[in-house]
Amino acid sequence: MWGQALIDIGYVRGKCDHLFATAQFMGRVTFVDDIDEKRHGLKIMINALEEEPEKMIEAQLTEDSLKRVKVGRIDIEYMSGKKSDKAIVSV
Repeated sequence: MWGQALIDIGYVRGKCDHLFATAQFMGRVTFVDDIDEKRHGLKIMINALEEEPEKMIEAQLTEDSLKRVKVGRIDIEYMSGKKSDKAIVSV
């Protein structure tokens, strides 16, 4: 599989430029069946996104929900990226 992640930092007014960061990757997707591996991956994601992760983990990561949810692990074989952290167009 091939994929891309993008962080859109935004348009720079008065410079006619756009700031961004990207990563392109290639790898293999494996769907995870092991409940503990699913829990581990989902905890990492919840901890990164939630202000009160423990509350969400307790509510969402039940044995029943972990059996129903599909989790894919991407084993990355190649990655590259770019970042534009300042405007380069001048008027």
